Amino acid sequence: MYIVFIGQGPGQEDIDLKTGINGGFYYRGGSMLRVFRAGDRLLPVPKPFRSLKRGDVICFLPPGSRTRVVHRIVGCGENSFRTQGDNNARPDRRPVTPEQMPMLVAARVRRGRRSRVHGGAVGRIVFRINRFRRFCRGVVSALGGRLRPLLRPFRPGLRLVSRAGRGLLYAGDTVAAVRRADGEGWRLRRGWRFFYSADELNRLYPVPGDGAEHGRQ
Repeated sequence: MYIVFIGQGPGQEDIDLKTGINGGFYYRGGSMLRVFRAGDRLLPVPKPFRSLKRGDVICFLPPGSRTRVVHRIVGCGENSFRTQGDNNARPDRRPVTPEQMPMLVAARVRRGRRSRVHGGAVGRIVFRINRFRRFCRGVVSALGGRLRPLLRPFRPGLRLVSRAGRGLLYAGDTVAAVRRADGEGWRLRRGWRFFYSADELNRLYPVPGDGAEHGRQ
């Protein structure tokens, strides 16, 4: 299960949940990939439980946990919701009830820019699109796993560069993979999964200090 940490940014001691301007939660994980990234600040808004609907993205506090979870409502019961991360294989095991204090995630802030988080009917469409993209990534990953050993003799050497807090892997003048300094791991660009796997890159190419450059064949 992927989660967000409850917290405030530097100098943000007051959280205005109604406007979401002065606080919020910082997101970590990958269950809502394509909707959120690690480091996004999520702005929750209190809503009556029965006003939340399928397709909404909510944050809630599971029983016995001190950390809130952010997932999308995919089903509604009489007094509960069924939730799932857009990038998770299956719905969450436990339903969400009013005791878990669910709040609507209305917006996110990324690099100082605030954008709306779609819910309801639009949110359901976003969910389906993200599920399809997850399926496509699985197909590409499976094909890459089968073809990678055959293409190993032909794959180019990579050069590792660290700039502005990010790791970059170059094949010649082309960026093959990107890694953030927050520990999210390498993200391969399209087509490069047939030559390398993310696990292999994480093992072979730890990100050096800013401005450093290393090569490896």
